[in-house]
Amino acid sequence: MSILKFLKSQNKNLIAIETEDEKISYKYLWNLVSKTSHFISNLNETKIILLCEEKLLSYIFILACIKEKKTYVPLSANLSKKRVLEIIKITNSKSVINLSKTNKKINKIKVYNIKNLNEIPQKKRKIKKIRNLIAYIIFTSGSTGIPKGVCISYKSLNKYLFWLNFKFKNKKIKKISQYSDLSFDLSVMEIFGAFASGSTLCPIQDKYYKTYPLEFIKKYNIDCWISVPSIVDLMMLDSKNFKYISSLKNIFFCGEPLLKKHLDFLYLKNDKINVFNTYGPTEFTVSCSEIKLNKSNYKKKILNSVSVGKPIKGTKFLIKGNFNKGELLISGDQLFSNYLNMRQEYNNKIIKIKNKKYYRSGDIFMKKGDNYFFINRNDRQIKRKGYRIELEEIDNLIRLKKVEFVYSFQNKKGEIITLIKNKKKIDLNKIIKNKLPNYFLPDSIRYIDKVDYNQNNKVDYKKLERSNSF
Repeated sequence: MSILKFLKSQNKNLIAIETEDEKISYKYLWNLVSKTSHFISNLNETKIILLCEEKLLSYIFILACIKEKKTYVPLSANLSKKRVLEIIKITNSKSVINLSKTNKKINKIKVYNIKNLNEIPQKKRKIKKIRNLIAYIIFTSGSTGIPKGVCISYKSLNKYLFWLNFKFKNKKIKKISQYSDLSFDLSVMEIFGAFASGSTLCPIQDKYYKTYPLEFIKKYNIDCWISVPSIVDLMMLDSKNFKYISSLKNIFFCGEPLLKKHLDFLYLKNDKINVFNTYGPTEFTVSCSEIKLNKSNYKKKILNSVSVGKPIKGTKFLIKGNFNKGELLISGDQLFSNYLNMRQEYNNKIIKIKNKKYYRSGDIFMKKGDNYFFINRNDRQIKRKGYRIELEEIDNLIRLKKVEFVYSFQNKKGEIITLIKNKKKIDLNKIIKNKLPNYFLPDSIRYIDKVDYNQNNKVDYKKLERSNSF
C-alpha cells in the first residue's frame, strides 16, 4: 500500500497536522493535496525542487508530488544560494518552489514564491501525468565537493511504509513529533510514519522548542518522539521539565550512535518509556534495523554504543571482515536506485554476492549474538546531528585557495577542527559559509607551523589529531 492509500484510508475527521496556529484534518489535508497536485502536474519536469520549512505548505507539496508520481527534492530554505545552484545543475531542473517565509531570486531559474495556501496557482490539469519511478532525492555530502543525490524509488519507500505502519499502529501512537529538517531523510520516518498510521504530526516550527524539546513534548502531549540521539543532550539541560511530562511513551532514534548516557538519563526520568534504536544509511530508505529497549535490558545491549538490533523484514546484513567484525554490507527491498548522475560512485558502493546486490555502508560493525553494534567508520565520513559530512569536502574547498596543507577531523566532543599550514593567513570563514551548509562549518580553524610525519615519511594524522583536539 502506498502513502496515498494510507492517507485516504484514515478516518477523515482525525487531525493529521497540528501546529500552534491550526489543526488540519485528514479530509482537509487530502483536499489541499488534490488541488495542489494540479499545479504540480503542469510543471514540465519530473524532479520538483522544494525549498522547505516545517509548515503545512511543505507537507502539502510533498504529498502532491507523490500523488503526481513526481520526484520531490527537499532542500533546506536556509541553504546557501551557491549550494542550491549546484543541486539545480545536477537535477537539470528549470524551476524551484520556494515555500519559505522570504522571497528568493535565482538567476535564469523560475522561482515560485508561495507563502500561503491562497498563493498556490489553481490550474486545471493540462499535461499528461508522468509515471516516475523515483519518489524522492536526498542530497548528502560528497567527498569530491559535489553534493551527492541519493535516489529512493517508490518501491523502496512503499516497502519501508509497511514497516512504519505496522510499528506505529501497533503502538497506538496518537501524536508524533517532527524535529528533523525536511532535507534530512529522518523526516521521512516522521511524516510518513504519522500519515501511514493515522497519527497527528506535530512539527516544531519555533526555534525555541528546537533548543527545549521537552517543553514542546509537554505542550503538545507528544507520545512518540523521533530524532537523532544527540537531542537527548538538550533534554539533559532542561531535565526539570521531565516531571511535567506524562504523555511520552515511545522514542525512536536514528542517524547517530545512541550512547549509554542517553539511556541512563531517559530511564532515570521515566522507567516506562519504550526506546527503539534504529539504523540505516540514506541509501537504504531511512532505517533498516531495529532494537526495542527498556529499563531492564538496555545495559546488556551496549558495547561502545547501544546496539542497533537486527535487520528488519526484507533486509539482510553481512559483515565483510574477520571474527564478526568488519564493514557492514546491506541487501534488501529498501536499497536505493542510484546516485543522480554518478554512475561510477554507485558502482563503487554496490557489490554482488550470489546475484544479490549489497550496499557497502562504510560502517564498521561487530555482531554479538543476534545484535549488531556500530564501531566506527572506515573512511573520513562523520555524522553531525544526524547529517552525513564528508570531511574531504571541507578540505577540497579550502584547497582551491592553494594552501600548503589542510586537514579536518572530528574530536571526541564532536567538534570539527580544521588545520591549515600556509605562509599567510586567509579569511576562509566567508568562503566556507557561502559554499557549505551550516552544519558543515568547522568549530575551529587553526593555523599550524608544521606537519608531523611518521617513519614512512607519510603525514601522521593521528599525531596531528592528538595534539590539536583541545
